[in-house]
Amino acid sequence: MADDTEALKHEFFFRGFFKKRGFYSLDDLTPTGYLADPFFQTAAHSREWLNGSEDFAAGSDGHQILTERGKKQIDALAGSQGIGLLKNPIIIEGYSNDPAPVVQLLQAKERAVLVRRYLENRLRIEARDIGTMPLQATPPQSSGKTIFDGACIVLLRKA
Repeated sequence: MADDTEALKHEFFFRGFFKKRGFYSLDDLTPTGYLADPFFQTAAHSREWLNGSEDFAAGSDGHQILTERGKKQIDALAGSQGIGLLKNPIIIEGYSNDPAPVVQLLQAKERAVLVRRYLENRLRIEARDIGTMPLQATPPQSSGKTIFDGACIVLLRKA
């Protein structure tokens, strides 16, 4: 019963957090809306970049996998952020610089989902607190990068 009550309070908090911005959950975000919303583009949010060639690899089935280096980098982020990582929503931006646009989209989404699943399983972060955003090869202007291949963990801070 206590867990259910806590989950309801948590859900209520995040619903309000995103509803004020025109979204009812992280699932309602689109890449276009994400890139256009000033809240998501502020430099106040903490970013951890995962490199496509070092932190991801192609598995035997051709799908992306998270490398041991990538897992260690995520674990290091969790260690440095501590409880703050568990208290705020997270967006995982996925990127790919493959020349084929359809492959870019697929790899970007796959990488973002891999990082989300790792955070859910390793740190027991609830899926509702983590959104994925496949941005193909172009990061937001506020990131300071013009092109990227990999993923980025964005720790959202209240404005």
